[in-house]
Amino acid sequence: CGGEAIRFFIENGDFFMSTYGISNIPKPEIFGVPFDTPDKYYYIAMPIMLMAIYFSFSVLRSSVGRAFMAVREDPISAAASGINVKKHKMLAFVLSAMFAGGAGAVYAHLPPGYIHPNNYTVIEMVTFLAMVVFGGLGHIWGGIIGAIIITIVYEIKEKIEDANFILACTPFSGYNVIDYIQTNRLYRNLHDST
Repeated sequence: CGGEAIRFFIENGDFFMSTYGISNIPKPEIFGVPFDTPDKYYYIAMPIMLMAIYFSFSVLRSSVGRAFMAVREDPISAAASGINVKKHKMLAFVLSAMFAGGAGAVYAHLPPGYIHPNNYTVIEMVTFLAMVVFGGLGHIWGGIIGAIIITIVYEIKEKIEDANFILACTPFSGYNVIDYIQTNRLYRNLHDST
């Protein structure tokens, strides 16, 4: 709800001058080689993504990453063991904002070099959330695998006529699979606790 409110504010307010979006964003050029098509732009986006993954694993393996995991699992126990919970939550927020800003900058320069608040609607937010949940929370590889699977499902869906109806009725729908996994985990947890 907050994301949509911010998007409407940016889209309809004159303060950001974004009613028409931002156009004419220059296409990247490295050593005189223009990256003016999506196929060429892949060779910029993929190394940036690999660097982001490497940075994520580096943070996760550090003492800060271990503190992040402790705060995620149990903030009270983490505070009792001497971890500054407020500081690490703020640092996690700053790192996630850094990744989001970097991804937005990479996306903005993607040909044709145009962004608009309508590029970031609730559908995109739900899609990103589904990628993370489907791949598994708390794991870097889970988010990557979830992104690959959801992207493949969306690409297949676009190629099939009446795909919304077909995917909604099949057990292979991403959301149905997520629901099945969560129900199965809940059943196992309840069964183990008795």
